[in-house]
Amino acid sequence: MASKKYYLRDSKDLNLRFYQKYDEGFLLRKAEVIVSIVDDFDEFTKFIVDREDNTEFEKQKYIETLNAELHFSEFQQFEAFFAILIAIFQEHPHWLYLTTYTTQEFKKKVRAFLEKDIKTVTNGLIDNANELINEAVYANFISDKDEIAQNWQTNIDNIIWFIARIAQKYIEGTEYNAYKHGLRTMTGPTYFRVFPTGEPEKGLRYESDDSLRFLELEEVEKNVFQVKETYKHFNPIESLNHIYFMSGILETIKSVRLARLNGETKARLNSFVQLNKENLNKMRVVTKWSFTL
Repeated sequence: MASKKYYLRDSKDLNLRFYQKYDEGFLLRKAEVIVSIVDDFDEFTKFIVDREDNTEFEKQKYIETLNAELHFSEFQQFEAFFAILIAIFQEHPHWLYLTTYTTQEFKKKVRAFLEKDIKTVTNGLIDNANELINEAVYANFISDKDEIAQNWQTNIDNIIWFIARIAQKYIEGTEYNAYKHGLRTMTGPTYFRVFPTGEPEKGLRYESDDSLRFLELEEVEKNVFQVKETYKHFNPIESLNHIYFMSGILETIKSVRLARLNGETKARLNSFVQLNKENLNKMRVVTKWSFTL
């Protein structure tokens, strides 16, 4: 298949126009609005009931919907984040790459990052994650703050750790496809318990108000699929923290790339030396089960 051609006057100008107006906080503000509504739901309830004269207002369904939306916003933010991260290594100007890449191509790059195949991620330009982060996030700027400069490798390692963490979650997040295409996912509390007959104290038990229900298709042989009904728990607070972190990296990416495009020697370099991995790991919910249909 012949490669596509795109006509444009000035690649550098297109990159400049993109980064001048790119809003790295777009999805973060959406997430913050969701959290503020859930945290002060009584005020929101008054607004909805007064506006719609709704005498059968279902508070729990609104909260379920908002928390699920926060969970899916994390996946949406990751797609934007990772695509912008690696745009610098692609053939086309960044805005054009972000407009034309395919989901299949994108997921191949994400999986390559998880497999530490950095050459595939960067189209052969770089072969290690350290250099990728220094180039893609910081454009090879180094902080002039002694404390950050002295812990620069810790900063880079933390970013690599975080990207791998959220990339794995994205690849395993099959519910995102159900959400994007026709809202084929359901929300609501779920409960699962299993134990040996007559010995409930030895069993397993999982329950959560924040859960999703959707269909998965498992290919058992070529073009033959097992249909499964899947239940998955999630933590909206983890999603919010991930969105904050990605927004912080995107803020730096925007700043350094504008600085390079404008020939400037200073940029905003956010540091992630203080990343609390233990707290993030405590937020992770991995409960998932399926039934064949």
